[in-house]
Amino acid sequence: MSIMVIPIMITSILLHGLYKKINVYDIFVEGAEEGLMTALRIMPYLIAIFFAIGIMRRSGSIDIIVEVLAPVFEPLGIPKEVLPLALMRPFSGSGSLAMLRDIISQYGADSFIGRVASTMMGSAETIFSLWQYILER
Repeated sequence: MSIMVIPIMITSILLHGLYKKINVYDIFVEGAEEGLMTALRIMPYLIAIFFAIGIMRRSGSIDIIVEVLAPVFEPLGIPKEVLPLALMRPFSGSGSLAMLRDIISQYGADSFIGRVASTMMGSAETIFSLWQYILER
C-alpha cells in the first residue's frame, strides 16, 4: 500500500486540477522556474558558507574553539568532535549539513559521535536546549 502513496497523490492533484479547470502543467512549470531562480539566488550564500567553514577548519580556529569548549561539554557526555556542528547548527542549516556529512564520513553513522551529530542535526531544539542548559550553569 505504501508504494501507491505517491501515484495516488499525483493522480489526486491532477484530478483536482481538472475538476477546478486549472492548467496543472503550466502551474507546475511556473513553480519549477521559481524554484530554480530561488536556487540561483541562494547559491552565492551557500558557496560563501562552505568557503568560510573550509577556511576556519584549515586555519585551526575551529580546533581552538573546540578545545576551549570541550571541558564544558565533556561532563554532559557530548563528544568534542560534534562541537563545531553544535556551534554552526543554530546559524546555518546548509553549513551544519556539510559538517554532518564530514562527521559521518569520518566516524561513521553508527558510531556514538555519528548518532549524537545526527540527533543534533535532526532537531534544532536539541541544540537550543543544550545552549540554554549551558548558559544557565
